[in-house]
Amino acid sequence: MSYTIFELDGSTEGNALLVNNVGIVGACGYLPNFLSKIYKLCLVQMSTDGEVKRDPVTNLALLAENGKAGQLLGKIASGLEFTGYTDSKSTEKKIVRDVLEKGDMWFASGDMLKQKNDESGVY
Repeated sequence: MSYTIFELDGSTEGNALLVNNVGIVGACGYLPNFLSKIYKLCLVQMSTDGEVKRDPVTNLALLAENGKAGQLLGKIASGLEFTGYTDSKSTEKKIVRDVLEKGDMWFASGDMLKQKNDESGVY
């Protein structure tokens, strides 16, 4: 008998989900380049106090370098909604604004991941 194991990273309430359905050893998820155009995810640098690090000039989020850990964010957009919680304060804690451009909104997964150095879309 043989078994196939699939790894994943996600939450029931969030819009950022990664699945390793192609069997890449050591990966919790894979996002092919062609899907990254419509399914927007990014990894952002975090400070030791849990805040998103920001560029001092633009105040936009600093993206994690390839191979470095960052918090997984999922862009909130049509079809990729984050409806939130019954408590509005808890909902606001999970939304990061001004990540890649002024006015954008992203769901903060709370998960620290890194993109593998040698493979695009592998987390």
